[in-house]
Amino acid sequence: MNRYSFNSSSTASNIIEEKSWILYIFVFQFYIVLKLIVGPLLFSIFAATASKWVTEIDYIWKFQRYHLVIEFDNRLAIPEPFTLFYYLFQLGLYLWGLITPLYKFSGSNASQRMVRTV
Repeated sequence: MNRYSFNSSSTASNIIEEKSWILYIFVFQFYIVLKLIVGPLLFSIFAATASKWVTEIDYIWKFQRYHLVIEFDNRLAIPEPFTLFYYLFQLGLYLWGLITPLYKFSGSNASQRMVRTV
């Protein structure tokens, strides 16, 4: 009869109790391997990866900060409903800049009147 076959005279608990010391040895051996080999190996892999990425992480952080500063620089200073007034004001300044070079101040007259140059 095979030693793994179930015998009617022995119960399942007897089979487990007879073989239980082998299980304790395997579990103990697993914990020793885990504690002494796998733990430090995993820690060293993480440390090597972190040291490799330190400089690149710094560059990525600076790049993202640059984009954030540029985004805030390009954003309007006033909230959203008032942007129409801002753009109208900018249009007025642009048109004023187009009109102003057409005139220059004449220094010969004491009243400093504007004379059209075109």
